Amino acid sequence: CKRCLKPIIEGHAFELGDDRWHMYCFSCSNCNKKLGINSEFLVLGTGALVCEDCTYYCKNCKKKISDLAILTGDEAYCSNCFKCRNCKRKIQDYRYARTSKGLFCMNCHEKLLAKKIKHD
Repeated sequence: CKRCLKPIIEGHAFELGDDRWHMYCFSCSNCNKKLGINSEFLVLGTGALVCEDCTYYCKNCKKKISDLAILTGDEAYCSNCFKCRNCKRKIQDYRYARTSKGLFCMNCHEKLLAKKIKHD
């Protein structure tokens, strides 16, 4: 089970992709509200489930995130807004630098650091 990490030996279970949950573990990780097949919920990259009432809003576009939420500390981004501030490309490998100026892919971040060091 993705939530309790105990084996699912018998009975019914919820399955999303390669992840499985006991029926009683398929609930919001924030408020413990039970979720079902028809529930609106979000699956975090960690496999945690978040119900519609506890969902996140994208820091960039301010819209309610209804698919994949990418959390960077205390900030959440929708998959469309998780992109480099410099080159504007989506950050594909989840390797990024979060600075006071925004998110940067590692390639752009390293180039900017090299330029700053050279300038200093």
